Amino acid sequence: MKLANSKVEIAAILVITALAIMLGYAPYSLDVKALGLFSTNDSAISKANVTNEYPNVRNVRLYSNLSFDDIELYPAQLTKVYCNATIDDGNGYIDINSSNATIFHTSNVSTDPDAPTAHYTNGSCRLWQGSG
Repeated sequence: MKLANSKVEIAAILVITALAIMLGYAPYSLDVKALGLFSTNDSAISKANVTNEYPNVRNVRLYSNLSFDDIELYPAQLTKVYCNATIDDGNGYIDINSSNATIFHTSNVSTDPDAPTAHYTNGSCRLWQGSG
């Protein structure tokens, strides 16, 4: 009988911890003795830590002017390219404080140095007002 009660008590703790995580309380402490799950001589504290998650970048668009026209490249000429994207962060936008863009040919990698024919880096991206 004692073992069966322990299983019920553990299950109750797990359910309460899962609810705490879903509600976003981190760290969350719970005194299960106050819930009457243990006798007055027993107590347990359950803590759940919800960590930060990486933002999600979506809807990336490259265009050559504010009319969103396709990019046209010409020999021996510089072409200004605009980049626009939406960034979602499940933990809220407040902790996003900068962004950058790296555009490169598939034969290169993002950490390669800039090169006029294959790799461009821009650290002057602007963040517009966030929400959520």
